[in-house]
Amino acid sequence: MLNSSEITVFLQEKNITVSGVPIKDKEVANRFFIFTAVSRDSENRQIPSNKKLDEARLQLAEHSIVIEFLLTDPQSRDIEAGLRATLLHSFGNDLRNIFLSLENSKASIWLDPKRSLEKGTLKLIEEKSQIFLKELEIEIQSISLTTNENLPGLLISLRAIRQTAPVDLPTLSQELVRRGFTIPSEDWLRRKLDQMRKSGKVARLENGRYVLTLSSLRELGTVKGRSSPDVQRMLAIARGR
Repeated sequence: MLNSSEITVFLQEKNITVSGVPIKDKEVANRFFIFTAVSRDSENRQIPSNKKLDEARLQLAEHSIVIEFLLTDPQSRDIEAGLRATLLHSFGNDLRNIFLSLENSKASIWLDPKRSLEKGTLKLIEEKSQIFLKELEIEIQSISLTTNENLPGLLISLRAIRQTAPVDLPTLSQELVRRGFTIPSEDWLRRKLDQMRKSGKVARLENGRYVLTLSSLRELGTVKGRSSPDVQRMLAIARGR
């Protein structure tokens, strides 16, 4: 049977970079967790590819070694990106995306599922997340499904932007939370805004702030009285002061 040093050498010969020493699972015999550095080429393809990682895992399985890869991004040092890459590699058939927010070394994780997740699958996802974050001295505070959360839809988001524009990402996030909605992470909101920008709903200024496009303003229309968006915006500015 191969030991941890031999596993490292085997993977390096496959051009798979191993970060640190393979971690042996205390509960499952012959199971190791491997931190592997990944990068992106000019076409945004992952290096090493999931195919190469799967081939290495199958070859090690022939030696009765069970491998779980924990993927890290050494360029951005982005914890959320690393966790996302790790979970999508192992649970790509179950998850569409993963979002993470951190506060005082405690992580709140949101899973965007492709289908209904069984308890066993959720337990495996939590286990892998714990191993990944433990090395970064981060504790999991909660794991939630985006399907169970009160996420802001397009209309709600547009109204919030209209009321606070020109608005930056953190301010918009705070405004939506104030209205009673859940924001999984700033990356989640950034992706949502990018979708809205590509569909012509919002525009991003040079300073990084967001405003509605003319077409969105026309679609939202206007209302007279205290419920008017303009009146609501003045109230929001007053609260900010």
